[in-house]
Amino acid sequence: MYKRQVNVSLVEQQPAGLVGEITDELGGSVTQVFISEGERSSNIAYVGAAVTAGTYRVQAEIPGVLQAQSAVQTIVASRKVIELKSPRGNLIVGKGLRTYQSDYESELYVRRRIDGAPDSEGDLTVSLRCIAAQVCAVPATVTIPQGRSEAFVSVIGGDLGATEIEASAVGFEPGRVVMETVMPSLRLQSVPSVVSVGQQASAIHVTAEVANAYLPERQYPAQPLAVTFTSSVPSVGTVTGSVNWAAGTAASDPAVFIAVAPGDTQVTASAPGFTPAASKQITVRP
Repeated sequence: MYKRQVNVSLVEQQPAGLVGEITDELGGSVTQVFISEGERSSNIAYVGAAVTAGTYRVQAEIPGVLQAQSAVQTIVASRKVIELKSPRGNLIVGKGLRTYQSDYESELYVRRRIDGAPDSEGDLTVSLRCIAAQVCAVPATVTIPQGRSEAFVSVIGGDLGATEIEASAVGFEPGRVVMETVMPSLRLQSVPSVVSVGQQASAIHVTAEVANAYLPERQYPAQPLAVTFTSSVPSVGTVTGSVNWAAGTAASDPAVFIAVAPGDTQVTASAPGFTPAASKQITVRP
């Protein structure tokens, strides 16, 4: 069967060498395509991948008969972006607290995108920094592993105030998120409302709460703390004066309330950098 040979090539490449070759369906390099007798079009060939942004034309020629060129083909560089996001928009962190982080959930995550789509190709090291270092602290780097498009980040609240956290990686546009360090509050837990003289309540403890945070009750002390407890009427009931609160834990060690005499009292808990917490009235019965 007769076949008409058509020479194909890449011309006017800017920059030179932008596209290396034209290939067939199997990926082999070709310089000709063929139009079979009775057909109006040739077999299919493919332009190889470009090495960078630029322009080129495809030229087809039937020697001694006809030559034609395609319109200018433009290769646009992929837009590679690092995103830094908090599920609630701006990141809210308690002073002296560290945000919760697991393999599945966090107050802050860093994500890589290429042309708007999540990218998971290869390990990517992302550098992090707080613009105002006195307001927050972050790890120097975090790695987005092969097969994943994002990684979670833990943040420590510093001085009260607002700043931005920046994430950057080689070859990617950097990303930023606004964060604010606020005063956290103590929450008293397991305080009895009614006890009898001589009884004890031995599980009183405190937890932290950060108003407007994504996970308001899941930010924990970055450093060990001492929590002070007082009873408003010690003649009615006494409470352990001070307990420890270990770094990275959800609750303080327990304090013990001892009912001394009939009457009413109230327990208050305080710790450096926190809004104190006061219990409801505790009634001691005979």
